[in-house]
Amino acid sequence: MSVRKHLDIILIVIIFLAAFSLSLYWQASEYFTDPDTFYHMKMAESLADGKLILDFPWQQFSLLNDQFTDQHFLYHIILAGFSVVFTTLVGTKLAVAFLFSGFILVFCLVIRSLGVKWPWLWGLILTVSVPFAFRLNLVKANALSLIILFTAIYLLVKYKPAWLFGLSFVFVWAYGGWPIMAGMVFLYGFFNIVFYRKWKESLILLGSSAGGLLAGVIINPYFPNNLTYYWQQFVQIGIINYQDKIGVGGEWYPYAFSNLVSGAVIAFLFLGLAIFLFIYDFKKQKKVSWFALIIMLGFLALTLKSKRYVEYCVPFIVFYSAVIVSLSLPKKWLREFFNFAGALTGKRVFFGIGSVALILFLAFMVPAVIGSEIKENKNDLRRGLSYYKLSMASRWLEENSEPGSIVLHSDWDIWPSLYYWNESNYYIIGLDPTFMYNYDQDLYWKWVHITKGEEKEAVYDQAKNDFHASYMLVEEDHKKMERNIRRDDRFEQVYEDDEATIFRLLE
Repeated sequence: MSVRKHLDIILIVIIFLAAFSLSLYWQASEYFTDPDTFYHMKMAESLADGKLILDFPWQQFSLLNDQFTDQHFLYHIILAGFSVVFTTLVGTKLAVAFLFSGFILVFCLVIRSLGVKWPWLWGLILTVSVPFAFRLNLVKANALSLIILFTAIYLLVKYKPAWLFGLSFVFVWAYGGWPIMAGMVFLYGFFNIVFYRKWKESLILLGSSAGGLLAGVIINPYFPNNLTYYWQQFVQIGIINYQDKIGVGGEWYPYAFSNLVSGAVIAFLFLGLAIFLFIYDFKKQKKVSWFALIIMLGFLALTLKSKRYVEYCVPFIVFYSAVIVSLSLPKKWLREFFNFAGALTGKRVFFGIGSVALILFLAFMVPAVIGSEIKENKNDLRRGLSYYKLSMASRWLEENSEPGSIVLHSDWDIWPSLYYWNESNYYIIGLDPTFMYNYDQDLYWKWVHITKGEEKEAVYDQAKNDFHASYMLVEEDHKKMERNIRRDDRFEQVYEDDEATIFRLLE
């Protein structure tokens, strides 16, 4: 092994350790940014206790009540392992750091296996890209998904159909967005045929992946309910989305292009260089270049539609840039670049001086940008929801209400906290309001009007007769809803703290 290859490995390990350390630094608090964290922790705790959740009565007015699927089953097993060794809070944060840095490691090793130069540099760019690093340091299965997808790229390029079958099977059990794998394999096969006429090889790869995905869907503890669930999650929520009709989560709204660029400025600088080189060296581009380009553009378009795809967009921007820069920069690239640009400007001397000035500017700017992005992620990831959010109110309900009694809560995004701290009671809706909207639109709008304080006269009747609620839990910021409840003497206040008030519905 050459000195350069040894150095690459050493630098990749350093980037891995730096990513792990940064993740722990960013998460060093009892707070979580994403409310779904509590759901993931609860599912992990259930698995750690030996309980496989097949029925889901904790959302009484949601499609999940009858058609629940743990779309992150393998991810929850990983969280469960960390929760057993450590406490749930510490174990969850360690698992996030391990998966985040694990993806950075896999990314570097995969692009290195493809002959990409400076794999550690591209890993560093990913690590400090704010939108990407922020999303991968949430308690979500995104990092695990990316580990699988980039491993699949390696298996495609190295032509390992049997391993691809197994990985595709695993992907279905790990992440509900498994159709991404099918699209990626199809694209690779398409360009494999266009450039090299490898019909047989491409069809075998496509068949292996499709077979693994199909097996993962069918050989599944949630089959056949998972078919309806995948349709709701991937198509209704992920692609169609009802953001113009109902109040969905913030991640499903568009990402302004200017904000995306400013958040991942280094990645976009290299993307600009890659596009320039792609055009300059257009005739020499290979199948992997076009494959990376189309995937990158696809995820960029999805990200501009919904923010939640940024965790795929940024890695594929960096992947595309890495491939193009390595392919299109010859040994004497600097001289050729100066000559080409100088010919365009007709002022080579001025161009050369300007280029040196630009390099010096970047030498000072890049460290400053990296420092700023590290600080921004720390500020974002250390605030949000306390691990103990609604724990006292939930404990009161658990100790003072009948098991299975329904609690009408004031917002859908507090459901994970309620479920985490109290599985004795049942609730209305959580995770995504689309599950309730598609379950019963009339009930959905009744719940919305009650929680927003727009329904003033029939709150008790609707809560009692339509939702069969025994208790109302109102967060402190839902003042209109609380005033409407207090006007009706058929509600009795039974609990109050600085987070929420609980009312019992009298007979």
